[in-house]
Amino acid sequence: DDRTYTTAMSTIAVQQAVERAHRHLAVGQLAQAEALYRQALNASPRHHEALHYLGVVALRVRQFEAAIGLMRQSIGEAPGIVVYRTNLGLALAEARRFEDAIVCQRQVIALAPTAPGAHSNLGDSLAALGQRESAIECYRKELSLHPASGKVWSNLGVDLGGTGRIPEAIACYRRSIALLPGISAIHSKLLMLLHFDPQADAASIRDEHRRWADRHAAPLSSEIRPHPNDRAPGRRLRIGYVTPDFWLHVVGRAMLPVLANHDHGRFEVFCYSAATFPDAMTHQLKSHADVWRETADLSDAQLAEQIRQDQIDVLVDLTLHMGGSRMLTFARKPAPVQITYVGYAASTGLPAMDYRITDIHLDPPETPSDGPERLLRLPHCYWAYRPPTQTPDVGQLPALRNGYVTFGSFNNFRKINPGVIDVWARLLRELPGSRLTLLLRGGTANEHVYRLFEHQGVPREQIRLLPFQPLDAYFQLYQEVDISLDPFPYNGGITSLDSLWMGVPFVTLAGRRAVSRAGLSLLTNLDLPDLIAHSADEYVQKTLDLARDTGRMDHYRQSLRARMLGTALMNEQQFTRDLEALYSEAWDRWREDRT
Repeated sequence: DDRTYTTAMSTIAVQQAVERAHRHLAVGQLAQAEALYRQALNASPRHHEALHYLGVVALRVRQFEAAIGLMRQSIGEAPGIVVYRTNLGLALAEARRFEDAIVCQRQVIALAPTAPGAHSNLGDSLAALGQRESAIECYRKELSLHPASGKVWSNLGVDLGGTGRIPEAIACYRRSIALLPGISAIHSKLLMLLHFDPQADAASIRDEHRRWADRHAAPLSSEIRPHPNDRAPGRRLRIGYVTPDFWLHVVGRAMLPVLANHDHGRFEVFCYSAATFPDAMTHQLKSHADVWRETADLSDAQLAEQIRQDQIDVLVDLTLHMGGSRMLTFARKPAPVQITYVGYAASTGLPAMDYRITDIHLDPPETPSDGPERLLRLPHCYWAYRPPTQTPDVGQLPALRNGYVTFGSFNNFRKINPGVIDVWARLLRELPGSRLTLLLRGGTANEHVYRLFEHQGVPREQIRLLPFQPLDAYFQLYQEVDISLDPFPYNGGITSLDSLWMGVPFVTLAGRRAVSRAGLSLLTNLDLPDLIAHSADEYVQKTLDLARDTGRMDHYRQSLRARMLGTALMNEQQFTRDLEALYSEAWDRWREDRT
């Protein structure tokens, strides 16, 4: 009859609308896709496909709860469709509801144990909760089923590196790069990790950076255009800072003293922030900027165009090859002078990066550059240190009440490679009653770390593994530590400054590369040369000498904070003037070369 015919036509029209919406979604035309999905749902409110992909549209614009609600509705209508549960798991993870995501992802595996991505998605959520060993198992399972998944090889590398298994992580990144040679971010992970590898020498690191630049940056050189910036001498310069780390991150903490002390009469400060989850530190940093731009949703090319429109004179990268890197923006040379600083003390490998800021201790005057950048040296130290406002007072030396020495290292665990563990195990064997506290994702769940120490003859009773701590609890932990252990070849930076502020000394092993000389820079500024070692044996002996001298440890405990206050390490204003002088020097050189 006519009614049946009309209903059939309506069903066809609904499906046609959904299929047109899919085509718009596939090319990123979200508004058009949303309109068509809603049109379909107006005619058929329980249409599971329209419900689900309207949820996908919501996820694309980061409307997480709307996305999750729509996807749950679609699963209610069609519980057997695996992709619906897969996408719901991804949406829950994006919303940082990782426990819920794990439940959903386990359901996907139960329904389709060999489905591409099923095990690796679960691994991603487990890793986000710090369950790295379980995540590694998931990635290995995924790769046993789908060995050509370059993204999974990369994710496996992240978690292996995060538990100190640097050679294995490097091998994973190389496998990922072979499968996904066009993904700059994966190659950047390898570049970053090479600095943690005690087997990587300066030449091999430089060569890998050159390969990255040839593959990813060189094709963008055609987009470099002349810069029409005003060359009048003495005018107010526009400084732009680019990072995803304007939050409670070591980069955000390092930049707060700089932004708070800039001379706004001479410099107009632009901040290009891609902080995904802004916090109180973000708002504090923002209050010191003349112009603050949110850039998370901009492509590298779009960000470069925004910087050009802002007519930035000196553009400063604060990230290098860490997560969220914008090297491909800098490769387009949107500003006449480009400088890298503070993310870590090394080359970007990028020919379009004009300068690298360092200090006279990280890169002594006779030291050549490790890449295409020219070196600009700060006269005292690489960092200006500002402790958080509510750090605890320095407490009593723990060894006095415990009767044994407690070591600690609260650095990123990627810095703690097997060679470091070998040296630290020597210390713990020499001091049988001693303890070592370490921070890493997953805390006590990291059986791999216990086994590394046990293999070196150190029982797990001497090792305390804790998960990452909130800032206040992190500072409280120093009240339980007598001596910090500085890793190598990649030393601590802000973490070492935190330790010193809490009255906890450390011995450093100074190397030849800048990342291996952070401890030397800090201790030289504090006039503490006796804590600087130049070989592993000297590192062990100096640390043992300190650990066996309770009076000396207590002297440091009571004096380090006052000593810091009297040095360049905490002279924020002078540090910022020195940094501004380097910016002006670089600008004047560019201006004079073109007049």
